Amino acid sequence: MNKKATNKKKNPVKNTPKSLYHHGDLARALVIAGREILREKGTDGLSLRAVAAKAGVSQSAPYTHFKNKKDLLRAIGASGFAELSGNMIKNESSKDTALDIIITRGVAYIEFALNNPDIYRLMFAQVDPNGHKRHRREFPSESDVFTIEAIKAYKLLHSSCESLCTDENKATIYSLGIWGLVHGLASLITENLIKIPTTDRRVFIKELLANQIQSIE
Repeated sequence: MNKKATNKKKNPVKNTPKSLYHHGDLARALVIAGREILREKGTDGLSLRAVAAKAGVSQSAPYTHFKNKKDLLRAIGASGFAELSGNMIKNESSKDTALDIIITRGVAYIEFALNNPDIYRLMFAQVDPNGHKRHRREFPSESDVFTIEAIKAYKLLHSSCESLCTDENKATIYSLGIWGLVHGLASLITENLIKIPTTDRRVFIKELLANQIQSIE
């Protein structure tokens, strides 16, 4: 009796530096390698040679995308900001009020910092208030990916504040205040300058933000 052939399930490709490189995504492979090194050794362990070794590519390969370590750090930072803004909107519901959305985005912001302290520090260490203007002068045909990603988180907070008040000036004041609140809390907790309960952490952060933000209404 002939046995029926069965299709074996193929293991999905994991987003590891080496697998991404072999699938033609060198830039992303190097960024992921850089983030792994950052978690393991901090910024002192990051270099173009180190990410090349981690990704399993030649020592010259990173120079295809990054001219120096600063470029690499900004690319890693941009990936962190992209992940942060993605996290801020992924738990929203169509039933949420504008205030619910502000709190949800604020909680996600703080949780990202607590879960990724090394890249969170690196992200904001790379922020240059005049970086976008300087980049446009030096590279007029290119977009500054880092700056574009870096402002998305604030824009998400600002857009949620616009839903609460029609006055643009007030929306800006509210969003700057809320950004200062969530970023300040994230930084203080990440640096262990204030302690929060380790159990039901999200509930605690949500209640903390809600108590502070409800004055907007």
